[in-house]
Amino acid sequence: MRYKQMVYKFTAFLMAVVFPLQVLAGACDTLVAASGPMPGALGVLKDGTITVQSNGESNCAILFGGNSTVINAQTGKYTTRGTGCSTSSGGKVAETGEYLNALSPMSYTGPSANAAKVTYANSGGVIKFTSSSVEHSYALKDSSSSSKYRWCKNGTGNGCDNNQKGSDYIVYDSHLNSDWGTFPVYGSTRLTLTNDALTSKKVYLSKSDTAYQDLYGYELVDVNTGNEVYFKYDSAASPYRISKLRLSADNATVTFEPGTYYIGTLETTSKFVIKVASSGGDGTGKVKLYVDNMSMNNLNGSCINVSSCPSSGVLNTTADAEHPERLYIYVLSSDFTLNDRVSMAAGIYVQKGTLTMGNNNATFIGEALAKNILLQNGGSSSDPMDIIYKDTGIFSSLYSTSSVTTEVIKKGTYSLAAPAVPRETTSGNLVYVPYQTDYYLKDDGSYSYYGGHLMAFKLKADGTTETTAQWDAGTLMTVAQRTDRLYSINSSGALTKFALLDSAAFGSTSPTSAEIISYTLNPSYTATFLGKRDPNTMIGRPYSTQPVIAENLGQVMFHTDDGFLYSVDSTTGELKWGFMPGDLVASLKDYGTFYKSHAMEGQIAVQEYTSGGTKNAYVVGSAKGGSIHYALNVSSSGTLTNLWADSAAGSVPHRPVIFQVGSTYYALYLTGTNTVNVRALTSGATAKQYTLATGTLTAAPIVLESFDTSGKNRVQNLTMYVGDADGNVYEYKIASGGSLINSPSKVTVGNMGTTSTVADPVKYLQTATLGGYDYVTAQTTTRLKTFRLPNSSTWASRWISRVGESGSWSDSGTYTKETLFTPKSEHIQKLPTLATITDQVEIAESVVFLPVQVEETSGTEQVCNAYYYLYRLDKGYFPYNTLHTKTPVTDNVLVGTGKAYKPSITIIGGEVTLEGHSERNIDKSGVTNLGLDDPFTFTKGENGISGWRELLDE
Repeated sequence: MRYKQMVYKFTAFLMAVVFPLQVLAGACDTLVAASGPMPGALGVLKDGTITVQSNGESNCAILFGGNSTVINAQTGKYTTRGTGCSTSSGGKVAETGEYLNALSPMSYTGPSANAAKVTYANSGGVIKFTSSSVEHSYALKDSSSSSKYRWCKNGTGNGCDNNQKGSDYIVYDSHLNSDWGTFPVYGSTRLTLTNDALTSKKVYLSKSDTAYQDLYGYELVDVNTGNEVYFKYDSAASPYRISKLRLSADNATVTFEPGTYYIGTLETTSKFVIKVASSGGDGTGKVKLYVDNMSMNNLNGSCINVSSCPSSGVLNTTADAEHPERLYIYVLSSDFTLNDRVSMAAGIYVQKGTLTMGNNNATFIGEALAKNILLQNGGSSSDPMDIIYKDTGIFSSLYSTSSVTTEVIKKGTYSLAAPAVPRETTSGNLVYVPYQTDYYLKDDGSYSYYGGHLMAFKLKADGTTETTAQWDAGTLMTVAQRTDRLYSINSSGALTKFALLDSAAFGSTSPTSAEIISYTLNPSYTATFLGKRDPNTMIGRPYSTQPVIAENLGQVMFHTDDGFLYSVDSTTGELKWGFMPGDLVASLKDYGTFYKSHAMEGQIAVQEYTSGGTKNAYVVGSAKGGSIHYALNVSSSGTLTNLWADSAAGSVPHRPVIFQVGSTYYALYLTGTNTVNVRALTSGATAKQYTLATGTLTAAPIVLESFDTSGKNRVQNLTMYVGDADGNVYEYKIASGGSLINSPSKVTVGNMGTTSTVADPVKYLQTATLGGYDYVTAQTTTRLKTFRLPNSSTWASRWISRVGESGSWSDSGTYTKETLFTPKSEHIQKLPTLATITDQVEIAESVVFLPVQVEETSGTEQVCNAYYYLYRLDKGYFPYNTLHTKTPVTDNVLVGTGKAYKPSITIIGGEVTLEGHSERNIDKSGVTNLGLDDPFTFTKGENGISGWRELLDE
């Protein structure tokens, strides 16, 4: 009975089997999975398959072990047997739905045509030296006594003694003694192999001072006896280059010292053993075999780099005792077939072919990546084949580059953005909420899949919505509608129906352009391309994009992770049109990862107008994390016009600002580290770029309009507010007198610190007026600070609430830290230690609504709650006697769990209402519902509705 020790960490096993997750401490630290593949024992390249062959038992007779049981194969590309392969803990092996990228292309380069080549058989029969001009064949003579061994040049007589010419013979140390199987060496391409040159030298295959590997290669090394052959390695010379390494004897054994070896063909005809010396060589501790072709037969019982190799081929050892990190085998042009009982510990890369492993009792320890993998399944459930993951480092570059981003895996239906609510509405009208689901194993054993939803809910008279959606745009949409109404940009830069895009736009031969079009228009076109997307919805996850209502057009617009901006009818939910930025089209070929890459991460701005009696709208959006911006013109007649697109090095996925100067509409958005683009909303317009005297810009800009009086004329002014990574807020006047300013001057609003400056990146800005004063609120992830502009003089700090501290400034600029935080009516509250600001504030009727996520204790559990922390704009105090939900608001309001989002201002039946929202809303009885259940109304505003931001920043 054999014994194998396979050690698992239980948490690591769960991470791999359910989905590859890392569980972080804290209720607000969610389950995080790398967006790329996780390390595992087996992986295939794009479009590759892993198959468990149908021979043998009806179920999979393969046991996966190690601290990762991941198979990196795209969904639909892993074919198992029966109930599937298992782990030593009894669970089903995890298939991640990913594939690995290829390593940098590799090719074989053999011995130089001008170099001398050695042909050697270690049976002692023949050794041959050849070069471009000479060929000498040597035979072993006088072998009756080890002291008389000579290699004599054929054709120079029967004898071999010191009377012969020196170049006709060489002395040879016996390969039959304990000094391994020693090879002859020679001095140069002239083949002056004199006895004097080799006196007292042990003639290993060696890069020594008399034999340099870069001067010759090996035409053939044939291990045709049971005597072991040992490759010494000198790091001072070039790698070994061997046209063919033949292991032809039964139990043929070869040992490599650490170093690099290029082998044209590795040929085996019987059981063999490959060993790796634990020291010496080039000092790396790794043997790297670059093998162009494999020709392997009759391998039963063979062993590759394992510590124990019994005749049965069963590895009687623990995985911890093996060192797969010491051997890398790169198969460059052919398959790698281990079709009998073989034990192997290595990192394996089959660049173009199939790696076949089996049969019963076989063992593989390490990592393997191939174009395809075939597992023969010839064993039995009582004595299965073992595949044990152990990190070798061979693919570390692939994992690091594949896991640049992370994604949050959450159970159930949740929302990562605020809803779209009409500016003025009544009971019975619709509001629009983005929702999504992730891929995870549900309690009933089935899977939830990545899916997106835009749901429409009816408003009730009290400002809440019904909990059942009227419709879901993702399930209403049809393939026929998508084929007819989705657009993108072809390779010539023209707006084209997506279904008619030319092949050059995709830049792909595999998948073909026809396949890409098919699975983009129909996400469940085949299982091959579906991945872990939900087959029951036509759209991707909305991610963090807030939907936008174009009220005059009667449409709702939103982004999703499938790469499209969609517009649907605001009453029926029917698809009106969709648009994909041209810069995303070429990425669609990566169907296994594209739908999770958040390609449309960004926000949408809409400006409606009427021209010639036709209702129109400018639509400007940011995508790909702020590195793409696009502009469209949409008409009520159905015409869609592409105005321009801009791919820049932006990293803030904010909502662009649309404003008008004179008769021209412009869009403003961040691009580089401290640059802002202003671009007319006309076809082909070029951008006017402002390079600002700031640090790296990190907050969405705000543009405000004001007017001066010049005689009888009103002169328009536009002022922009920006925040940077150094914690500073600035204002710039960008237009005056109906024209853009060429070189706007900077005015410092202030820094996010209290008694000194802090380099805390500004994320959000908001503005308001109150009592004749202008206010700017600035936020980081842990700070809310207000600045006031008294009597048109310089900006001054007013009050701050941050994690662990709050305080205010006097009119003379003196800062006073709060020492008492209750009652809130007289003091400015601080944020709790485990609080994070999750969205921009909203200011209405002098009340500041701050969206905050707080980790706190509920009974014995840690929970992540979504709140609105509430402040008076002027002093920072709590706004008592101002707000109602169903009852007067006397404390910060819990709206749900997860992240809280900026509330939406609307007027319902003539009453100003703010609709609150979070990832998962909780009603007053503690029940989590879809829709909206946190409306805020006002008793009496102390100074009326806030004024002068109206509503250019939206």
